[in-house]
Amino acid sequence: MLSGSRDPLRVAATAVLPDIFIPLVLTVPSPSAPLLPETAEASAPADALPPDGGHDAPPDMPRGTTPFFPTLSGYARGDEPDARTPSPVLYAYGLFTVFVVLIAFVVDILVARNQELKAGELELTQHARLLAEHAARSFDSVEVLLDELNRDLSGGHRWWEWSDAHGHEFLRQRMTRTLPQIRHLIVFDGQGTQRFSGSFYPSNPINISDRVYFQRLKDGDARTRYGPYVGRNSNRHTYAVARRLERPNHVFAGVLMAALEPQYFEDFCWSTRPDDSFQAALVNNAGILVALCRQDADDQDEFLGRDFREVMAERDFRHASPLAESLRSERHLLAQVEVPGYDDLRLITVRTTESTLRQWRTRQVQVIALALVAAVSLLIAGLLIRRQFIGLRTLTVELTGHRDNLAQRVRQATREIETRRRDAERANRAKTRFLAAASHDLRQPLHALHMFLSDLRQTPLAPDQQSVLKRIEVATGAMGDQLESLLEISRLDLTRIEPERQAVPVTDLFAGLTATYAPLAEASGVTLRFHPPRRGSGVLETDPALLSRLLGNLIDNAIKFTPGGRVLVCARRHGPDHLRIEVRDNGIGVPAEHQEGIFEEFYQVGNTARQAEKGLGLGLAIVRRLADLLGHRVRFASRPGVGTVFGVVIPNPPRPRFGTAPRGPGVTVLSAFPPNEDERALLATLSGWGYAIRHEELPLPAGRLLPGRHDPYRVTLYCKRQPGPFGDEELATLLQGTVIVIAPEKETHPALPNVLNRPLRPARLRALLRSLAPQQENGLGRLGEFPHP
Repeated sequence: MLSGSRDPLRVAATAVLPDIFIPLVLTVPSPSAPLLPETAEASAPADALPPDGGHDAPPDMPRGTTPFFPTLSGYARGDEPDARTPSPVLYAYGLFTVFVVLIAFVVDILVARNQELKAGELELTQHARLLAEHAARSFDSVEVLLDELNRDLSGGHRWWEWSDAHGHEFLRQRMTRTLPQIRHLIVFDGQGTQRFSGSFYPSNPINISDRVYFQRLKDGDARTRYGPYVGRNSNRHTYAVARRLERPNHVFAGVLMAALEPQYFEDFCWSTRPDDSFQAALVNNAGILVALCRQDADDQDEFLGRDFREVMAERDFRHASPLAESLRSERHLLAQVEVPGYDDLRLITVRTTESTLRQWRTRQVQVIALALVAAVSLLIAGLLIRRQFIGLRTLTVELTGHRDNLAQRVRQATREIETRRRDAERANRAKTRFLAAASHDLRQPLHALHMFLSDLRQTPLAPDQQSVLKRIEVATGAMGDQLESLLEISRLDLTRIEPERQAVPVTDLFAGLTATYAPLAEASGVTLRFHPPRRGSGVLETDPALLSRLLGNLIDNAIKFTPGGRVLVCARRHGPDHLRIEVRDNGIGVPAEHQEGIFEEFYQVGNTARQAEKGLGLGLAIVRRLADLLGHRVRFASRPGVGTVFGVVIPNPPRPRFGTAPRGPGVTVLSAFPPNEDERALLATLSGWGYAIRHEELPLPAGRLLPGRHDPYRVTLYCKRQPGPFGDEELATLLQGTVIVIAPEKETHPALPNVLNRPLRPARLRALLRSLAPQQENGLGRLGEFPHP
């Protein structure tokens, strides 16, 4: 496939198909048209026509069928060409179309070549960015190491009084903790004389007071980079990263310098090269080579220190600007990017156009072969398609008729289904209104009946009359329960109830249920117990009134079918952010064949006589409606003769705990809620490093202070999402604590000492955390300590 270009096969097919199908359309008669044109020849007698219907058709073609190619018999007789025969203009048009296709094909190949070169330039630039990122990470590691050593040497150590052996051992052990990109780690005194070296013992008596970087540091610069230059220890080219060393009274004491190894860059670059013609180099802003990666460079030191335009790409770009980002010649492509974070260094990659276009040439050969095969195939397909054209048109007419008939039947069936659905909904609403009205109208006479029974209880009655009265009271109570169930289920069906969700402690919920159902359980001889969650009281996010009604129906149902037994209501953890409240009993249980229908309306097990004291079978139907309304899940399990368990799964989001001291180093992370993808990755990285995290939400409340000096989470990471300056009050708050601000890309805050920009580099963040909160990590001791011999 050609990169970024039109598909040549598609171009060829688009152009060739009209040449095939235009004659087809012109030569195929319509069903309503006569087989011959409406001329005088059409009214000629049948015996005046050739036996094939007007054309010299091949013997195997059906009678009356127009041949695909015109015959020359008419021209041989001197007659006019048949009107159904394709005109010679069409063939001229076909030849012209083929010619245009060929031109378009050649142009497309050339455009594809240019686009392939552009894609090669883009790939070369991406490879340069990869190498630049690697170089930046290597320099970052060296910078972090030098910062740590600078703090150690300037933090109270009288290194200028150390012996050569002590200084050599100090630097040697630090070199083992870093990467192999460091050739030498050296300390020079204030006169530029080499005091200690991590690579040589004893150190060579050399002086660097004439070096540019030494003068910069002596004049007051805290850090500098310089190179390439020939090192006096190794007599080979290198690149220096240096720090100013000071005495406790801030007087210049010397220089801490790391000399980099160019071979490290070559080793990494060579392992990632796309092909053998690939070249890469690390240069400074003047275009001088710092490190080189090239196949024919057995010893790269002979090329370092020279202009890259004289060494790379066979000097094709010797007259170009050294800062050009992208260059192209007949033989080579060049890409140049800046090393991130190091504006004095650039990364250059070079590749030959021959290697870039290798796959393009292979694809062109394949495409041309496929185009030829496709052209032949299209010609053969045109011959076959024409023979099917008339039959397909007839079939299309038939299919259209069938489609219209089927669409009519579908519309009719849809209307019938919609009518039946509306009738069912109307009947359901009428049923619900009837139940609501009937239940409401029956409550008044039932209330009057309760009053009459109350009066009868105050009247002296004979024992047999007392028995009758008691049976009336039981029947009246059962009727009242049934009416309440009917009213409740009709209210749930008719009205749209919106749950009022709030935080509900489980202990408060259980206390209300205990007060309501403990007397009923005691009267029925049932032991009713409540057990809150094992870990704390637990807080639910739900509507307390609706949930109490739901659980009340389950408890009432358990008491009713567990005579003389036990009912347990308990709450337990269900996953990380849910609680499951269970109602357990050791009653009669529900047979397996009835378990599918117990949540249906008026469904009862073992009450085929519809005894009033056993209810109407609406309790569990109300439970299902309430659970759907609240969005809670209801679980159910039962075994006949063993008991039944109902479980309601309710959200119980976990809440963070603050204020406890961490076991390891502690960090406070401030971010907006919920954290975005970058902040979640930051939290995971900190956790992987062994830090205990206290995550708090932005914006901070008014008057909120950051962790103090003695707080175990005293280092604060402030994740700033929106660009722009801080407000005065917010800036004053940040200056009170030990804060690392993670700001958007290229944003600066001069008033704050510790600002890291996105994209965040883990090495810099970890080094800064270690310097601000030196805690014991992995048993390696405090950072910066070095045992004296």
